[in-house]
Amino acid sequence: MAPELEGFDLTGPKQLAVVDWRNNHHCRAVAASLVQGAYNSKRNPQKSQDPKVQRSRWWSFFHFEVKRVLIDDKDSSIYGVVYEFKHTNPNNLPECAPKCVIAFRGTILKSRSAKQDMKLNIKLLTAELHKDNSRFKPALDAVKEVVQEAEPANIWLAGHSLGSAIAMLVGKSMAQEKYLKTFLFNPPFLRSSQRISTVHVWRM
Repeated sequence: MAPELEGFDLTGPKQLAVVDWRNNHHCRAVAASLVQGAYNSKRNPQKSQDPKVQRSRWWSFFHFEVKRVLIDDKDSSIYGVVYEFKHTNPNNLPECAPKCVIAFRGTILKSRSAKQDMKLNIKLLTAELHKDNSRFKPALDAVKEVVQEAEPANIWLAGHSLGSAIAMLVGKSMAQEKYLKTFLFNPPFLRSSQRISTVHVWRM
């Protein structure tokens, strides 16, 4: 079930005005906020990159910008967002801060993409999600493109529910070449997580 659409000023981790990127609790809060941003982008894509809209606070508060949105070609829904960290000094990023984060949303039952989301959940249950051409393979291609532009150590994956399954499978596929730090929220399965270098799992 998807998190409710709420404003950052109401439920966001505003206490993290200064993020300690070596603190796993801080990193978890940032990753969760970026996943929430992916949900919000899906719910109102035409406003997803408008800095004046409240929804952008989920990423702009932590100095991220939307570099790219990932769109399912079957239902035209946004299922993931590629964020890029924009620091005041781009040549001197804070230690341990990610340069890019790719975040994936989970299932949204009250939307026009619910049918496609449920089809993917069935693929997940039947261990066929890794064969999906509408989300998993484009997501993997997008992550590979990001890895070519930045060092793997500076890239995070994050996802909730169905999105965490996509993040996990992408991380597993990339682990053959590069290890990516991965944040999983309410993952539907954990068996493959041991094949990813750094995985953090939480329940929301």
